[in-house]
Amino acid sequence: MTDVPRIRLITFSAAVALLLAACTGGANDLTIDDVWARSTPPGAETAAFYMHITGGDDDNTLLGATSPVCGMAEIHETTETDGTMSMAPVQGGIPIPAGETVMLEPGGFHVMCMGLVEPLVAGDEVLVELQFESGERSTVEASVTDDEMSGDMDHDH
Repeated sequence: MTDVPRIRLITFSAAVALLLAACTGGANDLTIDDVWARSTPPGAETAAFYMHITGGDDDNTLLGATSPVCGMAEIHETTETDGTMSMAPVQGGIPIPAGETVMLEPGGFHVMCMGLVEPLVAGDEVLVELQFESGERSTVEASVTDDEMSGDMDHDH
């Protein structure tokens, strides 16, 4: 009978260790920088979020996103074929190789915000939650700017 409390303590300690291990790694290894969006005019129904994502120790994939300012958000890519630009959802997400930086930028990959709840105003910060294949979620702040291209902004989130 005296071993029962010890077994319970060992079992509890092991469960806590597993839980803590499950809460680390994955997207937490990622670095997400330079998160921004262009301001939108009143009545606009769409917007896009851009950023740089640098992979951690393991390969990962950006699968989706949400934001309180979007009715719906999807991962999109803009492509050019025979001089015609088109945009479409990315099937299967965007691979984020370990240690490499993937650019979400105008004319390429981006988080597409549809059903914009309110205009994006220059100077505002907008929360965006990113979902990764690892199961991790990362919430970042997007700086809203009037700039056409904000790739050199110094925002670490």
